[in-house]
Amino acid sequence: MNEAKLNRGLNVRSLTIYLLPLLLAVWACGGEAVTPTAIPTETPVATPTLAAQVIPTEIPTDTPQPLAAPPTRSQEVTPTGRPESPTGPVALACPISGDNLLINPSFEPPFNQIGQKEINVANGWQPWFVQAGENFPPEYKPADPRFTNRVLDGSSAQVYFKSFGRFIAGVRQTVIGLEPGARYQFSVYGHGWSCEEFNMCSDGSSYNPANMNMRVGIDPQAGSDGRASSIVYSEFRSVLDTYEIFCIDVVATGDKLTVFTYAAPDGPRQNQDIYWDKAALIRAP
Repeated sequence: MNEAKLNRGLNVRSLTIYLLPLLLAVWACGGEAVTPTAIPTETPVATPTLAAQVIPTEIPTDTPQPLAAPPTRSQEVTPTGRPESPTGPVALACPISGDNLLINPSFEPPFNQIGQKEINVANGWQPWFVQAGENFPPEYKPADPRFTNRVLDGSSAQVYFKSFGRFIAGVRQTVIGLEPGARYQFSVYGHGWSCEEFNMCSDGSSYNPANMNMRVGIDPQAGSDGRASSIVYSEFRSVLDTYEIFCIDVVATGDKLTVFTYAAPDGPRQNQDIYWDKAALIRAP
C-alpha cells in the first residue's frame, strides 16, 4: 500500500512538472489559451513518372530506280536502200561507178576556140571566168602530152593559166535528160602547178606555190555563172603536181544541171596552171 501511494505521488509530481510551463505560458499571454502550433510536415513530393519515349520508326521509302533509256528509233532506209544519217543521206563513195552522163569526160580533142584566140576548150565543155578587179581571163589550152604527169586519162587534159596574174575560172558542162529527185555525183581529177620563177621549177614541180583554191560544184538550176549561190561546191583544196580526185553530189530538182570546176590562186606567180582530167557525172544507185 505504501508502494502504491508512492507511485501516485510520483505521477502527480510529473504532471505538475508538465503542466507548470503551460500555465506560465497562458499567464504570460493574458490568460488566453494557447493553441499548440502544428508542426508542419513535409508534403511528400510525387515522384515524376517518366512518360515512355516513343522513338519514331523510320518509314522506309522506295529507292529511286534509274529510268530506262527511251528506245532508240531504228535506222530508216530510203527507197534507194541507202541508210540515212542524222544529217541526211550518207556520203557517197568518191567516185561511184555507173554510166557516165558527161560528153568528152577525158577532155580529148578537138579543142574549140571560144571568143578570144587564147581560149581553147575541149569539145563538150565551156569556159567560165571572172573578169573584174584584179582577176583576168586565163588562157585555156590542151595539156602538153610531153609531160606525162599532166595527162591522167586518154591523150589530153584541160589546162588554164595566167602568168603573173590572178584569176577565178574553170570549165562547165550542162547535162539534160535527168530524173528529178535522183541523186547525182560529179567527180573529176585535178591538180595545180605553181612556180614563183620558172628557172626554179623547170622540171614541172611547184616552188613557193600560191594556194590554188580548187573545188568542184553542181548547180541544180543548170546556170552558167560559177559564182551563183545555187551551186553546191566541195571544200577548197590546194593540190599540187599530182592528180587527186574531187567529188560533189546533189539531188536533182529538175531534168538538167550544170557541173563546174573552179580555181582561184591567191597570189600571182610566173607559172600557175590548173589541170583537170577524167571527169564523170553518175546517177547514184
